[in-house]
Amino acid sequence: MQTVLLRGSDFDPVIASHAIRFHQRLLGRWSPTALDATLIDTRTVHTFGLKESIGVVGIDERLTVVASAKLEPNHVVWFRKARYILELPEDFDLPAVGSALEMSYV
Repeated sequence: MQTVLLRGSDFDPVIASHAIRFHQRLLGRWSPTALDATLIDTRTVHTFGLKESIGVVGIDERLTVVASAKLEPNHVVWFRKARYILELPEDFDLPAVGSALEMSYV
């Protein structure tokens, strides 16, 4: 996995693993090499088998937040306009929809 820095005007900077390969995308934050935050090239994620909620942020190709939500265990979310989904720990503050983000590889 590659490491990326995501930041925005109303979003605390976060260092995330960028899941590129199928297996990395499948496991998301729970991949053995992932950091607490994971950026996944997908429009949908699930929390089947998890015991805790996670924060999910849908980001489009221009790095604008198109959706954000807390996802409870055993649920699926699909963000139609998203290019990426950022998975975050449950207690992390999520950015507002419409926020512009910057991404750089670390």
